[in-house]
Amino acid sequence: EIMPSLVGSEMCIRDSIYTLHDFYSICPSVKLFNKETFLCNYANAAGCGSCIAKTFNLNINFIPLWRKEFYENLKTVKKIIVPSYSTKNIFLNTYKDLTIEVVEHGYDKINGNPNNDNPDKKKNKKFNIAFIGYITEEKGLKYLEELIEKVKGTDINVHLFGQTTNKKYNKNKTNYAYHGKYIQQDLPNLLLENDIKLICLLSMWPETYSYTLSESLISEIPVISFDLGAIAERVKRADVGWILPINSTLDDIFKLISTIKSAPQEYKQKVERIRHLLKNMKSLKAVSYTHLRA
Repeated sequence: EIMPSLVGSEMCIRDSIYTLHDFYSICPSVKLFNKETFLCNYANAAGCGSCIAKTFNLNINFIPLWRKEFYENLKTVKKIIVPSYSTKNIFLNTYKDLTIEVVEHGYDKINGNPNNDNPDKKKNKKFNIAFIGYITEEKGLKYLEELIEKVKGTDINVHLFGQTTNKKYNKNKTNYAYHGKYIQQDLPNLLLENDIKLICLLSMWPETYSYTLSESLISEIPVISFDLGAIAERVKRADVGWILPINSTLDDIFKLISTIKSAPQEYKQKVERIRHLLKNMKSLKAVSYTHLRA
């Protein structure tokens, strides 16, 4: 997006369509994540001073002015598009009278044939769970770290496809496999080859859509997530995973994983719902056409 001080006439074109893909127009941190409290109280702009001081090393709360400038310019566009209803609600809580339309991102199916029921798949006595993508603090790094310690000596393995901001976890450990960077098109087969049964999407901020969720579903693998943002919205709507309260502890997460592991019938139902969802998933081309018609 564009800095408020730089917008001017470029953004004031009344025939333009503006896509709010993240929360930059609410806060320049982009993600509504407070390192101290986990959840950001974004609705209270007057209380942002402490977070700004720590995040930007500034002793002035510029958020009210930031939002005022953005609001004046957002009002001039023809249409505003967001990729999820949870994102729409957050923006309407901040900018009360904007007209916002929800248009989900498209996603092209990846070549390959992921299949949780593949009889030729090597039988694995371990229950394999995975984190995928670049796992930062706000993406749930602490839960990855805690789970790696928690599963030692159990029948649960943790895998990471991607990287973390803590290089300590960029190598294999007991009950933990580090796979490193991957090519997007290869991910379904990588997950299949490693017999991944569950994907942890434990973001600590209200993601606006989540491509990693799309990648998980295309691979026909259910997920667990917090009751927060677009991930929870999408998982609940299609019933393709399990949702944890946002104040869940490591023990809560581990207990849920153990429960899923011992409930094969419920797990199979989630996989069937994913397959049903995939039949109706819109492609990038279809969504682009929706934008052009708007």
